[in-house]
Amino acid sequence: MKAIILAGGRGSRLGKLTDSLPKVLMEMDGTTIIERQIKILNKIGIVDITLVTGYGADLIKKKLSAYNVNLIQNEKYSTTDTLYAFWLAKHCMDDEFLSFFGDTVFEEKILLNLLDRKDADICLAVEKSTCNKEDVKVILSNDLITRIEAYRSGSPITISVHSANAKFIGIAKFTSKGAQILRNTLNNFAKNEDLKGDIARTLDVISLQKKCVYAQIVNDLVWFNINRYDDLDMARKYCRNL
Repeated sequence: MKAIILAGGRGSRLGKLTDSLPKVLMEMDGTTIIERQIKILNKIGIVDITLVTGYGADLIKKKLSAYNVNLIQNEKYSTTDTLYAFWLAKHCMDDEFLSFFGDTVFEEKILLNLLDRKDADICLAVEKSTCNKEDVKVILSNDLITRIEAYRSGSPITISVHSANAKFIGIAKFTSKGAQILRNTLNNFAKNEDLKGDIARTLDVISLQKKCVYAQIVNDLVWFNINRYDDLDMARKYCRNL
C-alpha cells in the first residue's frame, strides 16, 4: 500500500499566515499538518509516500528532510489544480494506494476503515450532510457514488447543493484495479489536453462509466479541511486535546 498526498496549494484564504509558509506546514500541537499525516501513515504501516508539492516546495523539502518520502514538484502549481497534480503522480499508481490532500487533519480510524473496505476498487471517505457551494458534492445511492463534483469558478455546475446528499472529504483508497482505472482515465484526459480543474472530474467520469466508486461514511469521525482561520483553530484544539 502506497500513499499520494497533494501538498501544492498555497491556502490563500488563510491570508497572511501563508504569505511565506505553505498551508501544509501550519503548526499543529508541536508538529505540522503534513508531518502529522506522515506519522499516521507510518503508524499503520504505510511507508511508501509521495508528495506532490508546489507553493513553498523548498520549505516542504527542508522540513521533511528527516522523513523517507518521495517529492514531485508541480512547477505549474499557480495555474493548475488537483487533477493536474494527480496526473504528475500517475507513475506511482502501479499498486493500491491511499490519497488525500495535505491540508486535511483527520483521525487515524478514517484511513483504517478505508483499508478495511475489500469490496470496493475505489472508495471515497464522505460525510452524509447538506452541502454548500464550496463542498465537493456527492450523490449517493446506498453506498454507491453516482455523481461527484467540485465547484470551480467559471465551470458549469451540474450538481446543485439541493440534489447532493453527501460531501467528499478528500481522502480515498484505490485497489490495484482502481489505480489502473484512475490512471487510464487521467491519461484519457491528458490525450484530450484537458487536465484542468479538480480531480473530482475524473472520479465523476469513472462513477458514470464504470459504476465502481463507493463511499465510506465518516459521520462519526473527526476531520478538518484547513481552508479558513476557524478550520485551523478547531483542528488545533482537537489535536491539543488528544
